[in-house]
Amino acid sequence: MKAKNILLSLFVLLVLGSCKNETKKKEGDEKLAELKETFDVNFNLIVEKDDTFQLYYTEDGTLNFSDDKSIKSIVEGGANAQDVLFKLPAGVLPTNIRLDFGDNPKQGSVLVNSLKLKYLNNEFNVTKDLVPRYFYLFNEQVKYDVAKSSIIILSKPGQFYDPLMWCNESLSQEMIKLAELKETFDVSFNLVIEKDDTFQLYYTEDGTLNFSDDKSIKTAVKGNAGAQDVLFKLPEDVLPSNIRLDFGDNPEQGSVVINSMKLKYLKNEFNATKDLVARYFYLLNEQVKYDAARSAIFMINKQGQIHDPLMWSNESLADEMIKLYKKN
Repeated sequence: MKAKNILLSLFVLLVLGSCKNETKKKEGDEKLAELKETFDVNFNLIVEKDDTFQLYYTEDGTLNFSDDKSIKSIVEGGANAQDVLFKLPAGVLPTNIRLDFGDNPKQGSVLVNSLKLKYLNNEFNVTKDLVPRYFYLFNEQVKYDVAKSSIIILSKPGQFYDPLMWCNESLSQEMIKLAELKETFDVSFNLVIEKDDTFQLYYTEDGTLNFSDDKSIKTAVKGNAGAQDVLFKLPEDVLPSNIRLDFGDNPEQGSVVINSMKLKYLKNEFNATKDLVARYFYLLNEQVKYDAARSAIFMINKQGQIHDPLMWSNESLADEMIKLYKKN
């Protein structure tokens, strides 16, 4: 009987543990989905008095705004600029937006410094002439001061208080373009390269080192004494488990100084600078030699040998890449 009770207890613990893990997995998946799908609208404003602003949106190209498709944000009055962020619900891709300037009839004016739209890795930023370029201000309760880039709120006695502005066709097109851009995994190196060359980044998605030309990207680089960013945008939906960087096909290339590396996927980034090569790459190829003091890779061109200097990711970098797209 005692043995039976112990077995039963173990079974219960296993079931509870399994349920707990499933719950965590579900929560993690939901967070990841939210990370992937949120369209953000962020205004940088100076607001004189405390208020509650409301952003309306439509997804069908119309201006049929309604409260069930809107988000409120509390703003604090003051002389300092503040970001007023509206995070649209997961999966919402707006075609038009409308901003209502609160419900405080004592609000004097609102200074609009900038607007940032963000979806996945993609951003649209605008500062100068923001309001006249991208919004309609036909509402009789608002007046735009061009010199100050300020919206003056006109509260009229006996009239329902509802100052607002809504996007024009230009901003609508920018939002649509932003939503159509695809998510990519980006690998960027900041380098100093002596001579013109063509670098090639290989990737695998199955955890192996079976690199092939059909899973690689080439980019031309210019020899220069100054640092430059060399960006590789992987194809849509590719999530790499290993990468390999080939240092071009120019046998006269002397050395490459690697200042930093940035991996980016959605809102997540991994940055490495100090000891980057030694910490995250294998350099066993006999055509490269690493100078730790200068963070430089020297090319060793051997007569009669195919020029193919390269380095590839170690287990630490592979783990960092996987974390980026599995991050909750």
